[in-house]
Amino acid sequence: MAAVDRRAVPAGTVVTGLGGGPGALAISPDGRSLAYSGNDGGTWLCRLDGGRRCGTPRRFARPDEVVRGLAFSPDGTALATGGSDRTVRLWDVATRAEVAAFRQPGDVAGLAFASDGQSLAAGSSTGGFHQWHRPVHDRDPTAGLVLSPDRSLLATTGARGGRLWDVRDPWRRLLLSRWAAPPASRLLMSGDTRRLATLQPGSAVTVWDIADRGRPVLHARLPRRGLAGAALSPDGATLATGDKTGELVLWDIAQPGTPRRLTGRNGFRDVEAVDFSPDGRLLASGDADGGVWLWDVREHTLKEVAHHEEHDAAVAVVRFGPKGDALLSAGHDGTARVWALAGPRRAARPAILPGHDQAVWHADFSPDGRTLAITDAGRTTRLWDLRGNRPIAELTHADLRTVLYAADNRTLISASGHDVRLWDTHPGAVAARICQAAGALITRAEWRRYFDDLPYRPPCR
Repeated sequence: MAAVDRRAVPAGTVVTGLGGGPGALAISPDGRSLAYSGNDGGTWLCRLDGGRRCGTPRRFARPDEVVRGLAFSPDGTALATGGSDRTVRLWDVATRAEVAAFRQPGDVAGLAFASDGQSLAAGSSTGGFHQWHRPVHDRDPTAGLVLSPDRSLLATTGARGGRLWDVRDPWRRLLLSRWAAPPASRLLMSGDTRRLATLQPGSAVTVWDIADRGRPVLHARLPRRGLAGAALSPDGATLATGDKTGELVLWDIAQPGTPRRLTGRNGFRDVEAVDFSPDGRLLASGDADGGVWLWDVREHTLKEVAHHEEHDAAVAVVRFGPKGDALLSAGHDGTARVWALAGPRRAARPAILPGHDQAVWHADFSPDGRTLAITDAGRTTRLWDLRGNRPIAELTHADLRTVLYAADNRTLISASGHDVRLWDTHPGAVAARICQAAGALITRAEWRRYFDDLPYRPPCR
């Protein structure tokens, strides 16, 4: 054990002006900020000048809340507060905005973050402590996102680069890595989750090796003037691209470095939509003339298998179902069509899913293949039951652009220029979350006060 230097002297004195002194204190990991609370309520944050003087304090939290616990996250971006109102609150240090709140049975007596910043422990006046998982609040607006086929890995990009997340539990996602990736609105992931591609329409597609989740590295880059769409094969060894000139091309990207052209087809008009089947045997493409094509790519060639021209305008999306037995296509005519592929050469006419007033931007099958989320340019997402081809729900929000299903078949993950959002489509689970946030059960006295003409039937139990 290191000896204690009893000759140590204070580095400086901070005058807070609080009657009775501060109730709780915390210094940021870089030693440049001090958070303190008053015994009569309120929390302040100030910058330390050389560790000796406190700059102009900024007020956090609520003026009437007596805070007994303060803690900075290890990266210094968040401040946790807790006290007399039995609530742990997380604040964004840069904006002073409250980003999360957790209720607990007793007054908060102390707080501490885990070393990775993902968990937070809160001491309670009841004599116990509670552990909370810190929700990730990423201040970098999300430009694009993609999920791995097994829905355990999420990749996002923004102005500050790329992010990889563990989303086996989407409500408790864990940040795995950050790296310098271009802000791409479209991302692709191989079926083996070892390759990730970021697409910059009109200019290039960049492929990253993400086998090491903590350290993605550049694998290949393909400058492509007029680039409109791309797809990665399940094994990550082949890249398909479509462009504004109407050319569809296969590229060998098995080895790091410059992609090698394998084969191509032209004669189309603006190939924007491409997707590989889950087994990698087929490639689907959609063009600006409303055509949807199926290609056999087993021999690294583009051999036509079947096609249809059911759309009245450009096709913006083609997506295979998780089992490869269905192909969705959607586009600027505001419709989506599902093509049964039990035998592609004998495939029946695609079933139509109407109802969108604007062009369809994005679509995703649920992992079990039973439902479909279709999002249009008006930021409306419709959920379809594919067993009866009927709509079952509709969501409208400014943050609905790319919408993906999580592994539980009911949670939707979305982003559109803001932080990643989660949407629980199960009514019972939503009700449970509301009750959890509401806290204590409404008493009979409170019920009589507000609902005297109704029998006592509290919605939360």
